[in-house]
Amino acid sequence: MLRSCCFIVAATILVNQTAEAQQSTLTLVCQGTRSSAGEEKPDQISIGIVVDFNARTVQGLGVGYPVKIVNADDLLIDFYGDDGEKLIAGTIYRLTGKLEAWNHVMLGASIRTTTYMLKCIPAQRKF
Repeated sequence: MLRSCCFIVAATILVNQTAEAQQSTLTLVCQGTRSSAGEEKPDQISIGIVVDFNARTVQGLGVGYPVKIVNADDLLIDFYGDDGEKLIAGTIYRLTGKLEAWNHVMLGASIRTTTYMLKCIPAQRKF
């Protein structure tokens, strides 16, 4: 009886640790539009986004560096990054999967703004 009780406790601890490890990184598959000022029609895109809760970063929006998570709760993940030439800010709405982001790039004396409006779902392994 004691042996089966210890096994159940050990299995529960292992399952909880595995769930925590899986929750530390969230990979999203996102589809929607990317548009730049002056363009007639937004581009349809499909991209992957990686949210790393341990490192508190978001990657995958084409800025070339991990973007810092500035706020994360049960409803939102807000991110912001600035390397002096590129600035990106956005929000992932955890309940709906909506991602809105703005990427501002300095081009000499002007700024090019790209807007992302995406619908994201958690990625699932196919094999």
